[in-house]
This record gives sequence, structure tokens and C-alpha cells, in this order.
Amino acid sequence: MAEAAVNFAIETLGPLLVEEIRLWGGVKKEVQSIKSELESLRSFLKDADTRAAVEELEGGGEESVRTWVKQLRDEAYRIEDVIDEYTFMVAKLPHGSGLVGVLHRISRSIKKLKLRRGVATEIQDIKSALADIKRRGESYRFRSIDEPSSSGTRNVIPHDSRVRSFFVEDDEVVGIESIKRKLIDLMVNGRSERSVVAVVGEGGLGKTTLAGKIFNNDGLKTHFSSRAWVTVGKEYKKNDLLRTILNEVHRVTNEPASVETHDMEEMELITALRDHLKDKSYIVVFDDVWKIDFWGDVEDALLDNKKSSRIIVTTRRMNVAKFCKSSSPVHVHELETLRPNEAWKLFCRKAFGPSSGGSCPSELRELSQDILAKCGGLPLAIVAVGGLLSTKNRVVSEWKKLFDRLGSMLGSDPHLKDCNRVLSEGCKINCARLIRLWIAEGFFQYSKRPTSEQVAEEYLNELVDRSLVQVSERDISGRARICQVHDLMHEIIIRKTEELGFGRVLNGEALSRCSKTRRITMQRSIDDGALVSIKDSKVRSVFHFNIDKLPDSFMNASIANFKLMKVLDLEDAPVDYLPEGVGNLFNLHYLSLKNTKVKIIPKSIGNLLGLETLDLKNTLVRELPVEIRNLKRLRYLMVYQYNFTA
Repeated sequence: MAEAAVNFAIETLGPLLVEEIRLWGGVKKEVQSIKSELESLRSFLKDADTRAAVEELEGGGEESVRTWVKQLRDEAYRIEDVIDEYTFMVAKLPHGSGLVGVLHRISRSIKKLKLRRGVATEIQDIKSALADIKRRGESYRFRSIDEPSSSGTRNVIPHDSRVRSFFVEDDEVVGIESIKRKLIDLMVNGRSERSVVAVVGEGGLGKTTLAGKIFNNDGLKTHFSSRAWVTVGKEYKKNDLLRTILNEVHRVTNEPASVETHDMEEMELITALRDHLKDKSYIVVFDDVWKIDFWGDVEDALLDNKKSSRIIVTTRRMNVAKFCKSSSPVHVHELETLRPNEAWKLFCRKAFGPSSGGSCPSELRELSQDILAKCGGLPLAIVAVGGLLSTKNRVVSEWKKLFDRLGSMLGSDPHLKDCNRVLSEGCKINCARLIRLWIAEGFFQYSKRPTSEQVAEEYLNELVDRSLVQVSERDISGRARICQVHDLMHEIIIRKTEELGFGRVLNGEALSRCSKTRRITMQRSIDDGALVSIKDSKVRSVFHFNIDKLPDSFMNASIANFKLMKVLDLEDAPVDYLPEGVGNLFNLHYLSLKNTKVKIIPKSIGNLLGLETLDLKNTLVRELPVEIRNLKRLRYLMVYQYNFTA
């Protein structure tokens, strides 16, 4: 991950040297020196990151490659912090006209001089640290990416990930077609009573894939008059779960919600669901259920109206399926690992492509079988590893490297790593929104040909093709519209993001442990005092998912404590105002208030000169302040209501 951090630091320093030289004065040479030092280190980082991943599997000594990579990554982050904090302080310097302006200019000059001295000291420290890191790095003899591979010639295999990722046929998922037909038959035929189908199996067997193909079957879409897909996960609150079901049955069929669900209590939610479903034949999928007593939390809301309604539950636990039998007929389908011949067929299709006819080159057969053995017959693991291998050269030495570090699973592309880590478990996210978030984060620099959006979409398709991201819904042209991350892959991502300081997922705990993390995803709930202990935070992005209630102090505390923030995503959050202080977030690139009760946008929005995305869809905003015209970098301005009846 050091490669991604260093690349970002270099991209940050470039514009600074060109556009803001006058702010830095004599510090310019020092900044140029740091940029040159980072560029000289960059060519070795792919090899360093690879060796650090291998070392993680094998264990390392006290002065290890992993330590070296971590120290370099920390310095790259430090460079970003110094630049952002300096820019923040310059933006706060006083302005004025007349006599007051003269006094302000004198004060401003003195303060800028002090700032330069402070920045110069910081830069000298960074230079010294980089020099020491570079000196110690020489002892590891990292191979530059410019050097030829030890295998000699590189056999480049043409690989069009975009086209392949758009269409996944049923026969690509080995063994799923007959199971799908059997379960669809259970959905449409049989008893008139509400019944449950439980798909049971360990992580990676394809439970979600199977349920998704049933749920999205064209015949079932017309057979049932109401539909909902709900990802449950390990932890949930009963009211949140009921609220999600109610929102989903409206969303999937584009029906307007008759009431606002944010403030509804348990009995109100149950009553609203029963009223909505009482005359309908419905199908509801509950994906990734862990709690044994889950069924007790939802059965009263999903009334048995004798209209052949069906419920699908995917779970790793057989006792979850058995618990449902207390009040409903249950059919249990237990998934098993693939048989050796099925696993080999799937692996070859993903690793070598359908054009290969499912054949493996003889020189790679033994190594391929070793790699396949590590997948344990799990379809998800086979698809992910096979997709990753399809992007590699068909050279034994390269495949051997991947075999040695198979635990990493995320490939070697720093952009792919960063992009994948933005996604949250079980959360379905609109792909256009995700791409705008990636751009706001700075993962892709703006360019005219191709555009940043095109580059970002190519990376998304690459993640899909490697099966690191799953497509939940496509538009009429076949392009990915909604995507998510599988829970098994999510566990790997979360472990790495926290280890690397890239981000943290919080489920109600205090934020005091997050002073150095770069991104925070808040889920479920936030305590009143959660933000009090954070000062001078390095957080650049704040996301909210499934938040039931926010403390009254949250908005003002966020603005005060996260002053370097680039992304503030409050979509679906229970907020009804945007503080005037939002104008102090000089670094903000992305602001979403979609599906909130915000009515007024403060005039200070005009101070956000770097803002690129302002999403006000489905809010109560009826008028924009004239100061919006100051936002010269604004690329996406979305201000409209959904028309459910159209």
C-alpha cells in the first residue's frame, strides 16, 4: 500500500509547485527535493509491497520490509497533512480594504512568515526521514519496475475486462443452474401458505450468488407483486431491520412511501409492513443471517396472507434455518464445496477465459492445481483467484509469486486496493455515486482523454472481473448500476484497511482511537460524546450507513474536528440542517445530503472552492444561495425530487 500513498503524495506536490509557488517562497526548493526523492523511491515500491505481503505470511524480523514500507507510507501521509494544514492556515489569514486592509496585510505577512518557518521545519524533518528510509531500503535490493523480469520475455495476454464484466451467464457458475431451477419451482408452485427457503453453507460457496439469480429472475419479478432484498449481517438492531424491509418493498417497485420511517418505533414499523403486504404476494430475501433468533424479529411483520408468499434466507448456520420452522414450512438447501472436476472447470474458465476451451497450458498445470487446492472448493475463492490470474502473464515465475502471497487476494494495483476499500460490507451502492467518491478522494487525477469517470469505470469493471466486487443490478445497456462487496471479501478488506490506517468501520464505539485514520465509516449508531475526544484529526472522509439517530452536536463537532475533510457523505442520514460552519471545510470535494430533511443551504457554501460534487437529491431544499456561483470546480450538482409515479 506504500505505492498508493506515495503516488498520491507526488500528485499532491506537483500542482503545489506550479500553482502555489508564491505561498511557499523559499520553501519551493525543499518541496521539489521531496518530490524528487519520492519519485526515485516509487519505482521500487511495487516490489517492496509484494515482498511485504510475502513477509506477512511468513513472519519477519525486527527490521523487516513491512516496517520499511510502513515508515515510507507514514511519511507520504505526513506530506499530505503538512500541505493541507498549511493551506488551511493560509485560508484563515485576515483580509480587508482601506486602513483595516493595510493592518490585515501586515498581520498576514507576519503570520505567513511564521507559517513558512513552521512548514520549512516540517519539510526538513520529512526530508531527513526520507533520506534515512532510502538508505535502509538499499539493503533490501528492491527490483525496480523498470528492470526486466527474471523470466525474460513477457507474454502479454490481451484482456478486455470491461466486456467480460458486463455479462455473466448462468453456465459460468458451475453447478448453479439445476439448483436455481429447483428453487424457482419451489417459489412459484406448492402451498398457498407463506414458506421459507433456507440456503445454508460456509462463506464463499455462492449462497448470495444463488439467491441473487433467483431474486432477479424475470419470471419471478412478475410473479410476485412485492419484492425486497435485505442484507442482514452479524449485528443489527431490530428497528433498523424492520425499517430497511419497509423501505425496500417501496424502493424495488418504485412505490411512494406513505409515511416517513426515520422516527417510527417497532410496533409502528410492523403495522406499516403488514398493511403494505396484506393484499400482496411477496418475496423477501434475507442475505447473510447470523443470529439464531433472527426469525423471531421479522415473522410478525411478514404476515402469512395465504397468497403463496416466499422468504429466502442465506446463512452459514443450520440452526438459523431450523429456528424458522417454529412458525413456517421451511425447505433447507445445503450448498457443498465443488467437486474436483467442477472446481477445475470453473478455475480454467476464469483464469484462461472461455476462448481457451477450458484448457490449461501444460507448464502451468501443476502450479494451477496447487493454487486451486488453496481455494478449498469454494466458488468465490476460485472465481476471485482465477479472475486475478487472468490479468497476469502466463509465466510460471509470476504465478508462483501469486501462489506465495495468496492470502493478500487484492492484486498489486494500488488504485484497485484504494477503490475496493471504500466499499462497505453488505451495502449496495450506486456505481455512479461510487465513482464520484473515488474521484473526490483523489484516486484518479482529472484528464481530458480519457476522463476521470472513464478511468474510474474501467477500474470498477476490473474489480468486478476479479470478483472482488459483485454487481447487484445492471442498467438496460448492461453496465453495472448497483454493486456490493461479498462478506468474505469484506473481512479481508477491513483487516487490511485498519492495519494500514486507511480507514475504520465504527459500530457505535468512540472515535478516540481514530485520530490517525484517514477514513471513517459510521454504522448503526453514534453516541453523544463520540466526537468530543477527537482533536486535530487526520480524517479525510466520513461515510454514514444505516444510521438511525445522530447526536444534536454531531454536525458542528464534525466540522470542528475534521477540518481537513474531503468527503462528507450524509446520504440517508437523519439530519435536518447544514451548519454555517461547513464553509470552513476548505478541502471538501464531495458533499451529499441526499434523502435527508435539510431545507436550507448556508451562504458559506460559496467558500468551498474545491467542491466537485453537491448532491441534494430528494431533500427539502427549494432554493440555492447565489454564492453557489463561486464554485468553479463543481462538476455534479443534483437538486431534484424523485417522481415515483412517473
